[in-house]
Amino acid sequence: MTDYDFDVLVLGAGMAGMPAAAEAAGDGAKVAVLERAPMIGGSAAVSGGYMLAPATEDDLRREDPGKFQFHGAKVGCRVPRCT
Repeated sequence: MTDYDFDVLVLGAGMAGMPAAAEAAGDGAKVAVLERAPMIGGSAAVSGGYMLAPATEDDLRREDPGKFQFHGAKVGCRVPRCT
């Protein structure tokens, strides 16, 4: 096993993770970005120019049934109607 020494670990190479990593690196931090998807960009990379904002988790599952949908279910549904 190899040991690594980083100041900042960013989980996810999406619209929040990449700017956070760039800002930390710009301030001199040693940064690692981990992404589980096969591409960077998170939901923005596959958005087609619209923002995914489902009203319920069932709506989210219909809209995004893919392998990485678990993340969206936890952070994508922020309205009172969600269960």
